[in-house]
Amino acid sequence: MNSVFAHQRRYKWFLSKKKDSFLSVREQLGKIDIPHHTSVQKDVPFFWNLDKLQHESVACVGCSITYGHGLQHSDKWPSMLSNALQMPTLNFGLTGGGCDIIYVNLKNAIELYNFKTVIINLPDMARRIARLEMGGKWFRWPVVEHAQWRDLPPHLKEHNSKVEQRIKKDKTHGYSKKMIIKIIHLCETTKKKYFITSWDHSTYDFLRTLNLKDKLLPKYLLDGPRVDGFHPTLFQNQNFVSDIRDKL
Repeated sequence: MNSVFAHQRRYKWFLSKKKDSFLSVREQLGKIDIPHHTSVQKDVPFFWNLDKLQHESVACVGCSITYGHGLQHSDKWPSMLSNALQMPTLNFGLTGGGCDIIYVNLKNAIELYNFKTVIINLPDMARRIARLEMGGKWFRWPVVEHAQWRDLPPHLKEHNSKVEQRIKKDKTHGYSKKMIIKIIHLCETTKKKYFITSWDHSTYDFLRTLNLKDKLLPKYLLDGPRVDGFHPTLFQNQNFVSDIRDKL
């Protein structure tokens, strides 16, 4: 058990007293990037009372593509959208985050912030959250099919493998589809103005079956240069913001 907690120092932003608290990519627990139109990067604790910012802001939720893996702050699509709309945006993207993590982060965001608009950029559906209770705390991390955590301690690796097996057995992605429905229901019951899209073909095809009408944004297109062979660059984010800005 001590060896497990020793590894939590590196992944402390996934550790929480609550089972379904925010999962953040920040190395400081409970902090996120909040881009806004002045192009100043701020680390803002989740529980700060930012009424003026909240009232005008747009929440952006998704995976590493929303977080902006490998990009400068100004090149991330939520930050670029903030400049385009001249309105603050809150970036709740998490690297590796699946539909369930997006639901968890959005639910927490709605409880703690008063934003009116949400933009959801969904990933592929072969992802799940892993949860393990240890010493009265929950350690949670994203599991992506075929993307192994190489430096997890044995206790976490074993649980990670179990979650991977659940992903493989769910060949029709019923779990993620249910989570997408929950995300939409959450937005509707909390009366948020929401828009939804995906960069993944299968996920976007599923969204098309839901009769979302004007709430379905154009697909986020990955075509073009990549940061690391997969993650998009400024090029894709410019195109995406151009495609959606007039639809919000």
